[in-house]
Amino acid sequence: MRSNLIGRGAALALAVGLIATAAACSSSQPAASPKQDVQAVTVAQSVDLRSALVPLSAQPDTRSSAGPLTLKQAAESGAMTSPKGVVFTPANCGDYLARALGNMGDLNGYIQYGSRDHDTHKDNFIQAAVEIPGGVTQAVIDKVREALKPCATGTVTLDGKVTGQVSYVERPTPALAGTVGYSITGMTRFAVKPGTPEAKIVENYELPPGAQLNVDSSEACVEQVNITGTGTTLFVVQESDVALANSITTQMYNNLKGVKTIN
Repeated sequence: MRSNLIGRGAALALAVGLIATAAACSSSQPAASPKQDVQAVTVAQSVDLRSALVPLSAQPDTRSSAGPLTLKQAAESGAMTSPKGVVFTPANCGDYLARALGNMGDLNGYIQYGSRDHDTHKDNFIQAAVEIPGGVTQAVIDKVREALKPCATGTVTLDGKVTGQVSYVERPTPALAGTVGYSITGMTRFAVKPGTPEAKIVENYELPPGAQLNVDSSEACVEQVNITGTGTTLFVVQESDVALANSITTQMYNNLKGVKTIN
């Protein structure tokens, strides 16, 4: 399997806007966490943002995980780099969040990510708390929405040989006081037949991980993404289950509220 997926790019990169739904469905063992260097933020900012994350021990079981890491550490470890051989059309399908917010590795914040433990498949997750200079306004959320708009439907091509269909549909955001948000359901589908060279390519990228073969000989995965802002903090949460995505988002919001006044 390609080692630059969940540990070195694909799942994490959804959160930072470099790789979108298709690659976010990929999974392998995460890279070892880099040494915890001190990021150029105040102690209060660092503590508040990290404290917003939900401890992994309080979440559904994981088979692998990485973090919490600062965004800078994640970038330096290569986790925000697009895997070679993955091409999105339009390009917005792979970098919409970066287009809206800029280089996430330059922002203050913390992230953790990994793969849920299931008997038959892997459900990947991402949770990030990011400081947005100037605050997370409706205008900021609208920039994210506009950046993704060209990719209501799109494609992802692997190794120049296998093309899957990518789509995004907006859905209701969690109802949290004093927040602005944008929530989407992302779907990636590869119409490949088991045992073929094309299926092997999809398997090599683990796109999607542990997917069930549908009656139409397609492999498909779903990602539920919440992008939620309050004050100067932006939460990015991705789960395969919408109820869990909303629950984690709510817990992060409540955690932040407990350590920092939310206006």
